[in-house]
Amino acid sequence: MSAQLKPTIYAGFIIALIIVAAAAYFAGTSQVKTVTTTITTTVPGAVKTVTVTKTVTVTAGAPGAPVGGIQAKVDEKVEKDIVSLAQKLVAAGIHEVKYTVWGAGDPNSVLRAYAIAEAAHRLNKMLEKHGVDLKITVETRFERGGGNELLNEFLAAYQQGANPDIMANSYVHLARLASEGLILDLTPYLQEYSFVLDDYYKALLDATSWQGRYYALPQDTEARPLYWRTDVAACIKEKTGVDILAELAKKVEEGKVTWYDVYKFAKLAKENGCAEWGVIHRKGTAHPDLIQFIYAFGGKLYNPATGKLVVDIPAVYKWFYVEWKMARDGLIPADMMSLDWAKQIHPTVVDG
Repeated sequence: MSAQLKPTIYAGFIIALIIVAAAAYFAGTSQVKTVTTTITTTVPGAVKTVTVTKTVTVTAGAPGAPVGGIQAKVDEKVEKDIVSLAQKLVAAGIHEVKYTVWGAGDPNSVLRAYAIAEAAHRLNKMLEKHGVDLKITVETRFERGGGNELLNEFLAAYQQGANPDIMANSYVHLARLASEGLILDLTPYLQEYSFVLDDYYKALLDATSWQGRYYALPQDTEARPLYWRTDVAACIKEKTGVDILAELAKKVEEGKVTWYDVYKFAKLAKENGCAEWGVIHRKGTAHPDLIQFIYAFGGKLYNPATGKLVVDIPAVYKWFYVEWKMARDGLIPADMMSLDWAKQIHPTVVDG
């Protein structure tokens, strides 16, 4: 490694160690918890980007807490590392490092980019406290839109050497970015700060790994809940004596609720006039929704040995049978797969 490149890597390491705390500053909560995230920084002249992580503790309602009523506390070891590296940069004559951040999504997702700037601001305050004359500046760009568009912009910018240092994007692009060498293997950094992994559900971590190596950490997550209408359940109980909500939470937790159970309850609702439709779900072309059905029947999405996507015909067939059966019995609209989410599905569910 050249002496010229070392200061740049130090700068990337410092900002990465602290900026990962950004999500914690704005993730409103009512209890003490640990929050982690991942930042990717580009080292000028290097072939790949560098990604490192850090953990912070946030406490609800703490004095001086920012948006969301929380306050972040930097891990002592991490703070020591940051200060030490910052001092080395200053000794090398570097007093400012600048990073660009790209993010995309709906209006509720603006903090994917802006929280990074807030974290850098807090980093500057910490360095000032220790008397270190180093300033971190962050240039943010957030756009309305999806991850595919953001990825294409990133790839085009990468070819010109103008890609952002940090990008928040979907997990679906991770394998491609990792296999093409555009992001760094995070695993060595997680070995250094192994406590980071303790803060995540395994399913979330699995989404950030490729071929047994970590290339990212969750910045946020989403869920696809299965709602059970209590008014419909009350109607069924009144007319049939069947209490579909009895110990439902326990059964779900134990994995004892199947799609056959959903079918039976939907049939009771329709046949007893408690609901027009037994089941309403999102259209099947939305990939996160179809994925959960494939997993529900023991299916897989790709071959780990080859890294290639696969069509798990037995699992897909089982789900299609469930869909077909409910449609044939009039429990879901026959054209369920083609209904529009915003204009038809969502209003139908909300309006009851």
